[in-house]
Amino acid sequence: MILESLYWTLSLAWRARQQARLPFLPQEELIRRQRKHLREAITYAYRHVPFYRDEMASRGKPRIIIPYQAEDEAPPQEEHPTLGEDPS
Repeated sequence: MILESLYWTLSLAWRARQQARLPFLPQEELIRRQRKHLREAITYAYRHVPFYRDEMASRGKPRIIIPYQAEDEAPPQEEHPTLGEDPS
């Protein structure tokens, strides 16, 4: 019981430290991490939840494929009007 509590306390401390860095990561790294977590969530749902597995199979897709962006490819940049420009 004590070892389990210690494990979860250390796990929480490690994750909190990692989370504190997120706002300062480059946009490319954030996008890469988001896609990785999305891929993991969809894969988990496909493997463990019959409803989602059946739903994906009924659409003719055994798995949903998340587009992967190459490491050297920059994410698309949205253009925003600068201050003082007419947005229309």
